[in-house]
Amino acid sequence: MRSPNMRFKSFVTLTGALLARRPLTRLLAAAKDCRRGAVVVAAAQFLGALRARFAMVLVASLPAVVATPTYALSQESVGSFLATAMPLATLGTELYRGDREGAWQYALTFTTASVSTEVLKHVIHSERPDGSDNQSFPSGHATRAFSAAAYVRERHGLEAAAPLYVTALYVGYTRVNADRHRWADIAGAVLVAEVAAAWLVERAPAAQVTISPEFDRRFVGARFFARW
Repeated sequence: MRSPNMRFKSFVTLTGALLARRPLTRLLAAAKDCRRGAVVVAAAQFLGALRARFAMVLVASLPAVVATPTYALSQESVGSFLATAMPLATLGTELYRGDREGAWQYALTFTTASVSTEVLKHVIHSERPDGSDNQSFPSGHATRAFSAAAYVRERHGLEAAAPLYVTALYVGYTRVNADRHRWADIAGAVLVAEVAAAWLVERAPAAQVTISPEFDRRFVGARFFARW
């Protein structure tokens, strides 16, 4: 009569012999490779989706070009920054969304408004409040800022453009507060930007863009969010 220990050894030997057969070994190896391949494919798909989502969130939620520390800047410097950041961020947002037609229309709007402003400055010869020169009307800074707001209103609607108008109005305030312009100069800039946008911009077929100003004690900027 065999002892339990002998039975156990026989069972181990029989199991080893079965596993050593080539068909079964190939089957187990194939199953292992399938599982490994599935894990690799799933991981690659997950990383690809993660990278795409991260890129979208990063670009869509970036403040307008950079966040500018206000504690190191005067109010006039903040206004100058926004006057440059708003057009760049508007153009960059349209390019990122793939709206090349809109980007081209804004480029034309910005160029037309800026050139018209410079022509009016040299024709009207309005003296600045601080007496530095005679190119006060209309305000170039306000023209650049309001060109972004006017474009977004024509292209995407007033709701999307409302925060930009608030930011552009703040730019105008900084110019008046710095004694570089009068409110009439700001109004002239608004008129130039609105006429250029109404002439050159067409309504987007189906676009959802949200642009909101960001103000804090330590930074100021504008947040752009695009969804399509």
